[in-house]
Amino acid sequence: MWTNEKLAHELRSLYNGKPWLDVTFEASFKTVSAEDAASHPIKNGNSIWTIVNHLVFWHRAVAGRLQKPGKIFVPEGKDFAPITDFSEAAWQKTKENLQTSLEEMAEAILNFDEKKWDQTCPDKPTTFYENAAGIIEHDAYHLGQIVLLKKAF
Repeated sequence: MWTNEKLAHELRSLYNGKPWLDVTFEASFKTVSAEDAASHPIKNGNSIWTIVNHLVFWHRAVAGRLQKPGKIFVPEGKDFAPITDFSEAAWQKTKENLQTSLEEMAEAILNFDEKKWDQTCPDKPTTFYENAAGIIEHDAYHLGQIVLLKKAF
């Protein structure tokens, strides 16, 4: 049976643990400069940086749903927030935002009432469990994109 602890562990492992897919965000970012992160090696595709902004947005959206299950939660910002500062310091801050938002999501999972996992979210026709498990799938999907984008530059 999936428990809050197992879900949080799976999410955290994608950042810097030992996930089954054998790749993590932290390891993937080690050789990515701000210039690399902002580049668009695939025409009309997202950059690594905008993907990371997207992940931060959705961590906060789903964490908000779990923290206040009776309210509709809409985070500030955009789904794929544009980059306005292309400096190394800004890229470092974006990576820190990812780690922080992922930790906020993991804490929201840990603190969620396990008896409510099967309840439907007020703002989506999915259960709270589907949202929490979905964020893990979402992160793994985008981590794969980041790995491919790295290979393209």
